[in-house]
Amino acid sequence: MAKKLSDPNESSRTGKETEISKSGALLLIRSTRFGDLEIDAAKVIQVPSGLVGYGRPQLFVLFEYSQPFHWLQSVDDPSLAFVVIDGLELARKFELQAPYGDPDTDLQPEDEYAVILIVTLREPIDQSTVNLLAPIFVNMRNRRAVQVVYDDAREKVRYPLFGELLKMKPEHGQKQTQTKNK
Repeated sequence: MAKKLSDPNESSRTGKETEISKSGALLLIRSTRFGDLEIDAAKVIQVPSGLVGYGRPQLFVLFEYSQPFHWLQSVDDPSLAFVVIDGLELARKFELQAPYGDPDTDLQPEDEYAVILIVTLREPIDQSTVNLLAPIFVNMRNRRAVQVVYDDAREKVRYPLFGELLKMKPEHGQKQTQTKNK
């Protein structure tokens, strides 16, 4: 069962590297883009296998930015952050299959999950793209995620973000409400 990124979540997870509880504990995150941030520890997303090209287990937090954009900020690396979008509708449109049974996420068919797509911002802004070949699936039950790399010639690493994809016109100088990006 898929879930929008902005939906609240009451889940928790326990991992070998870092203990995260839903007790309301705050976690201090250092970010080169956003400074020091206090985050509810229950909002952390663990990526046990890491993201492609970055390796090792990683922890991230997701911040809302200016719709449709969010920031995926690394807890482990203050300089690592990605601009992302909620990929739920695109995953349905492009028939991206959820990784049920994946050992990193323990995603089961009855679980709610979110889909995160990494954006590459370009100048001019209407040349920006989204990566459809490597979506990130987040099991909302345990906040564990995996980046799935598809080998499908129909999909693109650099799929146009504006126009048909988001059915919106890019706005220059959108006001920032919260933070994220690579």
